Amino acid sequence: MPLLPRVNNSHDLRHWLIVMIVFGITGFSALVFSRLLFNVILGMEGSLWSGPWSYRVLYLSVIPPFYSAMLVLVGSIFGKRQYFMSRVLRMWSRLVPGRTHLRTGVPITTHTPAESRIGEEQVRILKEEGVEPHQIYVGHLNNTLDPDYHRELARLGVWLGWDINNPFGRPDLPPWQQRTDYLKERLDEGLASNMMLSHDWNIVLSRIGSPGMPSRDQNPDGYLWISRAIIPRLMESGVPETVIDRMMIDNPRRYFEGVRPSD
Repeated sequence: MPLLPRVNNSHDLRHWLIVMIVFGITGFSALVFSRLLFNVILGMEGSLWSGPWSYRVLYLSVIPPFYSAMLVLVGSIFGKRQYFMSRVLRMWSRLVPGRTHLRTGVPITTHTPAESRIGEEQVRILKEEGVEPHQIYVGHLNNTLDPDYHRELARLGVWLGWDINNPFGRPDLPPWQQRTDYLKERLDEGLASNMMLSHDWNIVLSRIGSPGMPSRDQNPDGYLWISRAIIPRLMESGVPETVIDRMMIDNPRRYFEGVRPSD
């Protein structure tokens, strides 16, 4: 493998110059941030290599996530958001979920901004790391009503997390009734084999207030919202109980048992 990327034209040269600039800015920012945090704010002395262990643990807990976020932020400023998002996803998949799964057999669940279709990139990277598609659950998919995206993920053989279910959903999303009717259309196409439903309900956020997270007064059903609202609407529209049981009972069990959606 060559030490430096091959440059075939001026476009390639510009791309790699931007990449090096972004890495340089990000690395310098991480260095300044770590010194400010440890030396100035916390008054800690040490290093990752020489210790003490309190320094090492805090450094590894804070700096890698900060570096990743800065890499995507700076990359976005230079018009390379997708490229650096892919780099960050690949880095973390190697550090945590992909390798951990291969060692333990524990299935993987991902957190996605669905409107960016980043789930496809997550699946691609995890497959390259040796993870089988049926060991992957891609979450928050009803943050977008994009049938091509949902069909493609089902075709890839992963589990589909339909897990933003409360009276308000998320800002800028259609009403829950419209999203539930859209789900019924996907079920009619056969996506129930891959689908799992859950709430993404958070008691703490519901108390302190958060965009897209209704208060307890606004959603008194809490963790019973699916049972009291989503499932009745699906059944009223003609979805049989066997399909409901597949999504709510059978598929979660199959996911943890390592069974493929199509089996």
